[in-house]
Amino acid sequence: MTNKLDLNAIRKRAEAVTEGPWKVFPYQMSGTYEVTVDNLEVSIASEIDYQADAEFIASARTDVVELIAEVERLRQALWEITVYPSEDALEIAEEALEHGR
Repeated sequence: MTNKLDLNAIRKRAEAVTEGPWKVFPYQMSGTYEVTVDNLEVSIASEIDYQADAEFIASARTDVVELIAEVERLRQALWEITVYPSEDALEIAEEALEHGR
């Protein structure tokens, strides 16, 4: 990857969206889907043709935040290995990788 991710900008966008959880609501008559906020009459996206697309959009609200946290955790582990090279570096790397499995 040539461009560094701007995690602060991504986090700000994720925090600015409507609070979740977001849910998928199927329209039986049209065969389309809508992504709504749980227990509120707020539509995030509507007239989505494919259920998988709707589920992806609904999951993005929480997935993006979790991915940011994972990238930050891995960056921290990499920093520790780089700044404090030692025999423990391999152990730190293995722990970082194991956490993500």
